[in-house]
Amino acid sequence: MSATPFRPQAFPVPTTGRPAMNTRTAPVLPAFAASLLPVLAPLLGGLAALLAVLGVLAGHFDTTTLSPWVHTISDYAAADRGGPVETGIFLAGLGALPLIPALWRLSKTAACLAGAWVAGLIVTAIVPTDPLGHVTMSTAGYVHRYASTVAFAALVIAAVILARRLRSVLYAVLSGLSILGGLWVTWATYCGGRVLIGLGERVLAFAMLTLLIVLAGRIARAHLRAVPAFA
Repeated sequence: MSATPFRPQAFPVPTTGRPAMNTRTAPVLPAFAASLLPVLAPLLGGLAALLAVLGVLAGHFDTTTLSPWVHTISDYAAADRGGPVETGIFLAGLGALPLIPALWRLSKTAACLAGAWVAGLIVTAIVPTDPLGHVTMSTAGYVHRYASTVAFAALVIAAVILARRLRSVLYAVLSGLSILGGLWVTWATYCGGRVLIGLGERVLAFAMLTLLIVLAGRIARAHLRAVPAFA
């Protein structure tokens, strides 16, 4: 079966509980504003994901002692606690939160996996990895590693589910990139002596954040078509 393009109708938009647009029973402006809330929420999530990308990129220019090819994003965050990279990690997790209700109506499994991404990345941002040079990994380092592993693994699986459910070429490409990046990071971490682990992680992060940004826009568009003034 050939892939078909994404259609906003794939995200079911609830029709119950919407504010009535009858001017005899309710003011038009509050009802219209309430109908736009489901549109604005995913857009805010997409904006958070975009700011996460910009924050992580900005953090890479703050140091010349680390290399994006061989050092992880967490290494950059640990080198500048509270800086743009650590903030970007937090925003990347937070950005998926407004998307969960729409995902729940499409696939409860994907929604739960997105929730795991949110929780995992927030923990990853709060609990830092060990700075470079530590011979043994601390408890905080293990918490950071496994929280980030759970987060990325969850969103990779969610991307595969969305690609199959929506039959979208774009989602298929992003899920494929995320799988390749995830496999490379896993191999480099446990078997490959961290060879080019930074490159693999950035491929994975690029695919996941692009997925969130695109998903946010398309969910917002689906809700926008349900607003009477834009139908």
